[in-house]
Amino acid sequence: ELFLGYGANLDQKLLIGFSVNLPLVNADSYRNYKESDPQDGTIFFNELEYTNTINTSGYGLNGKIGLILKPSKHFNLSLALHSPTRFQLTDNFNTTLSYDYTDENHDGPILSESPFGSFQYAFKTPWKIAGGIGIIAGNAGFVSAGIQWADYSAMKYDYSVRGNGNEYNQEERAVNASIKENYGSAIQLNLGGELVLSNVRVRAGATLLQSA
Repeated sequence: ELFLGYGANLDQKLLIGFSVNLPLVNADSYRNYKESDPQDGTIFFNELEYTNTINTSGYGLNGKIGLILKPSKHFNLSLALHSPTRFQLTDNFNTTLSYDYTDENHDGPILSESPFGSFQYAFKTPWKIAGGIGIIAGNAGFVSAGIQWADYSAMKYDYSVRGNGNEYNQEERAVNASIKENYGSAIQLNLGGELVLSNVRVRAGATLLQSA
């Protein structure tokens, strides 16, 4: 991720920051299915193998802003807002199928390969809102808690980009309807702290993440 950010400290009472971010994506997926008949349990059939490869690459754009309010040196409140990320993505994909059988007219594999395909599209993630509280217990340590909320049903694909026009409207509506049907909002809770024992620091934390 590339980003440009700015932060300011106003009299040790209010800390504020924001950034413009450019996340970069490059992911590979490889799937292989294979079955064989070494004991010749099925007449003619020897082996079948199917492979599917996909490379997804692209970039996104989002903005983030956050602030920390310090009414006292022992008490902090925080709030952050993350805008949706709109990704511009390209899938490059290819599949192959090999089938090996033996009969009176044939002995050996037959290989078929699809043309290399490419598809360009956009994807938007949901808004995220986060808040937190921190308490410093003098020299004894600190306790902090945070909460984050996002509505994943707001995720959305756009297949009309980069010259696609309305060609894939039906597929776009189907996948977005499936997202709205199967996803909802989710909350993430974080709790942590530090205990000072002479020269030893003991830290612990826990996270509760609701399924989307």
